[in-house]
Amino acid sequence: SSGTADPNAPAAIRAAFDAQLTDVVYIVIYPPRDSYDHAAMGVYLVGRTACGDLVGLHSISIET
Repeated sequence: SSGTADPNAPAAIRAAFDAQLTDVVYIVIYPPRDSYDHAAMGVYLVGRTACGDLVGLHSISIET
C-alpha cells in the first residue's frame, strides 16, 4: 500500500458491486508458499447481473 492509497476503496468497490449485482462473492487464490511469487494473490469479485450473466473483476494483491 502506498501513502496515497485510499483505505476505503475496497468497501466502495464492494458497495457498487452489491448495488448492481446479486450473489456477489469475494475470492482470493493464494499461490503455494514455496513459489517464486508467493506474495502475489489473485483476487476476484464475482456477481450475477439481473439477467443472470456472471460478471467479475480480477486483480492481483501483493502482500508485504
